Amino acid sequence: MGIPIEVAQEALKLAGVNNNDTLYDLGCGDGRVLHLAIEDFNINHAVGYEIALWPYLKGKLKTQNSKLKTTTQNLKLKIYRKDLLKSNISEATIVFLYLYPKLLEKLVPKLKSELPAGARVISCRYPLPPVALAKGGSVPTRVGTPPNNVFKIVKTGEVKGIKIWVYTDVKTKCRILGLKSV
Repeated sequence: MGIPIEVAQEALKLAGVNNNDTLYDLGCGDGRVLHLAIEDFNINHAVGYEIALWPYLKGKLKTQNSKLKTTTQNLKLKIYRKDLLKSNISEATIVFLYLYPKLLEKLVPKLKSELPAGARVISCRYPLPPVALAKGGSVPTRVGTPPNNVFKIVKTGEVKGIKIWVYTDVKTKCRILGLKSV
């Protein structure tokens, strides 16, 4: 079941999406978040990854028959049938997640290692798992390995019945937003 469009719209507003952003939706389903980001927020580029055949086909069809106003807008949106754990997210300024906790946990190493400084992550319904969070403010690193992002909860709140967790990347100070229906 796809994310309700009202929740996606509020999530993108809270993340401060703008026309300089490149949004990656991991597990994009029918592409509704990608379309919303381009049509309502005029983002620079939207990329979705979906491994399930039926939602992927719906998303491709929706893109071909979309109300995107121009060819330029249509070129900004790409949907791929590919395992999100094998996708390259290094160009994302925003990553949108509407995934179950088990998959979120598998995704954490990718988020930690591939996201650029300043990227934001929106996680709806379930927060990032504790393994993504810094313990006691310390930043674990290993000699000879590239630095990994480690996230720290800095704020919680609620907007229109949606529970919000705000995470900060301990090293790069990027904002991570997590949303949960209440």
